[in-house]
Amino acid sequence: MIKRALRSLIFGDERRATPRVSYFPAERVNSKLESPRVALGFVPLTDAAPLIVAAERGYFAAEGLAVELWRETSWASIRDKLAAGALDGAQTLAPLPLAMHLGLTPARTPMCVPLLLDRNGNAFTVSRSLYRRMQILAPEEAGVRSRSGHALRAAAREALAAGRPLRFATVFPHSTHTYLLRHWLDRYQVPAQAIELSVVPPPLMVEQLAAGRIDGFIVGAPWHTLAVQSGLGRIVAASTDILPGHPEKAFAVRRSFAVSYPRTLLALTRALLRACLWLDDPEHRAAAAGLISARRYVHAPIECLRIGLEDRLLAATGETPQVCAGFHVFHRGGANCPDPREVSWYLREMMRWGEIDAALDAERLAADVFRPSLYFTALRTLNSPQSRFADVRSSEALLPRPAA
Repeated sequence: MIKRALRSLIFGDERRATPRVSYFPAERVNSKLESPRVALGFVPLTDAAPLIVAAERGYFAAEGLAVELWRETSWASIRDKLAAGALDGAQTLAPLPLAMHLGLTPARTPMCVPLLLDRNGNAFTVSRSLYRRMQILAPEEAGVRSRSGHALRAAAREALAAGRPLRFATVFPHSTHTYLLRHWLDRYQVPAQAIELSVVPPPLMVEQLAAGRIDGFIVGAPWHTLAVQSGLGRIVAASTDILPGHPEKAFAVRRSFAVSYPRTLLALTRALLRACLWLDDPEHRAAAAGLISARRYVHAPIECLRIGLEDRLLAATGETPQVCAGFHVFHRGGANCPDPREVSWYLREMMRWGEIDAALDAERLAADVFRPSLYFTALRTLNSPQSRFADVRSSEALLPRPAA
């Protein structure tokens, strides 16, 4: 019954893998742009909001862009369609363009990131049965996010002794979520052999938890909130507890697109910056929830979306949502700046886990992909106080801390 209801909520009546929404204001297409008609991809998540808002509020159209938005279920689909040229640009996981650029994905694809879309927004959710074991083994720590890792370590050791490792899911091998979860588990000395990691697309996480195929997952909003509201699990850590201010989603294009269509890329970046500015106003968050809740976008209940957008976290069924400051940051504090020094943290994690050569220059590699000069060029043309490069680095809330 729960499974059928969840599938209906996630997919609706039409089970098409790629719903399409077109915005073709033919009379406003800017002939000065090299390629005014562009196809952009997104995954149904709260932090797809900048693309959706830029379309719905006319920011793309104001730049003379005719934008087509494609709803993709998985990050693998985003990766493949970007690489093949079926998409001109997309919302991506922050580490995904790095993985594509380095050839860690099936087709090595040089990439360019002119803009970060947001910070934070993820949460680690465990099943009710696993949480009960955590409560039994460490009752004083299980329900406190700052100490829940100790309770999970006890449950993981118990599971390992019983010959049944805990099964956790992340959204993509080279994802923010994978590196955050590994970082958090290592911080609490959870035995690596006690955990099995698998990949599940974000909209399918709740269904997999309901079916008992996984013991927990780390995913972006609103899917962790939906799991709690459905009575299936409990949030034991938010990404703000693990690495506050981490770069989460990026807007990425192929390098060949950036080289061939520089004016088009600048227009796209400017429109998305306007959307991020609008989204970061607390008075706009409720309206944003209404926009992105539509079936063609995230297709989730408005109240479920509002909880995270209003910087609150619903940790357990029946509880009052807790204030979680900075849970979704779309612009303030220089949040959109694609600073290579920040995203190099993901490359160091790739080195740490043996995915790339540890002798590589992480910051230089990050600078090959993440281009703050494009961000600043777009920002200078907006009616907004210009951030400085140092703002991102000096803000304690937005500075990822390297692993000890």
